[in-house]
Amino acid sequence: MKVWKDLCTGDALASNEFKYNIPEEYKGACLEIQCRVLLGREGGLASESVQELKQKGHKIDVVERFQLRETTLEKVDWGTYVKKYVKKVKKTLEQDGLNERIPVFKEGATALAHFLMKNYASL
Repeated sequence: MKVWKDLCTGDALASNEFKYNIPEEYKGACLEIQCRVLLGREGGLASESVQELKQKGHKIDVVERFQLRETTLEKVDWGTYVKKYVKKVKKTLEQDGLNERIPVFKEGATALAHFLMKNYASL
């Protein structure tokens, strides 16, 4: 089984046991994971918001499997976090002797960050 880990922390984030895609427009800076909702104490998926699903006891399979945590950052704080994180990844790539990957990663991560910031309210 292939497991993707956070380059800086080593935390497992996903594995190939889930259907995934590596979006070309982000040049390998992220994975798109196809998740499933695990039904909780109240059946049915009539609700569309994640908050309503949580209240009914529903969970997302990849979140449960890898014990991921939801972020509660505001848009501005998230933008600050991402800038620091990209710098941290760059430093880790340099330390690991992967300097050739830095420009590609930065390009993909920047495109992804712009997309997420633009759509932050709907995420």
